[in-house]
Amino acid sequence: MGPGGGGMVIGDSWIMTAAHNVMSKGNQVSKETVRMYMGITDVKTQLVSPVYAASIHIHPEYNNPNNVDFNHDIALIKLQDVITFNSSIMPICLPAEGATYVTGVMGLVSGFGITERAGRQVLTSKMNYVQLPVVDKETCSKSITSLKKTRDNVPSLSNNMFCAGVPEGGQDSCQGDSGGPYALRDDGRFWAAGIVSWGVDCGKQGTYGVYTRVTNYMEWINKTMQEN
Repeated sequence: MGPGGGGMVIGDSWIMTAAHNVMSKGNQVSKETVRMYMGITDVKTQLVSPVYAASIHIHPEYNNPNNVDFNHDIALIKLQDVITFNSSIMPICLPAEGATYVTGVMGLVSGFGITERAGRQVLTSKMNYVQLPVVDKETCSKSITSLKKTRDNVPSLSNNMFCAGVPEGGQDSCQGDSGGPYALRDDGRFWAAGIVSWGVDCGKQGTYGVYTRVTNYMEWINKTMQEN
């Protein structure tokens, strides 16, 4: 999507992504500038036609002109055309009522974001997948507090976020993955637990990726989809 970001299909004409993917300098981007590609796992080998936005719906409380406040980092994009589902394009389930985030449970993150090769950061052309465990809020809060002591402009955690990752580092979501899914599995079905939102120094020891907690937004998601 756009200059580089992800999203997930949640209906036959709806994409869910991070609000910051469809914002620029504090303003919503024009729907005409948004192009989305579906069903590809390698951007070099598969030429597919883009799909276009009919409308963009950013959460009304998202307010992040300086990239330091990622609370409510969620947006929905209605597509101009209905998606034809097939083996490579399928919707992900939205959270069921009462869905929970259990510390240590592994979730799956996917995206075309930055990876490190031989010490260099490069934007990958192939879809990457990584399993990362849900991290308890206290551990993640301590990590953020520690970062704030040595850095300026580190965002804050809110109850609308959760963290995932491993303390030793090495595996994480990164720039370019934003808006993609953090999926948990329940009864053999993946559900959209999180949206890749922000982090500090991808994969660094003692830091974690931060994700929008989708369960907190089900009322807004359902209302937006019903009314548009």
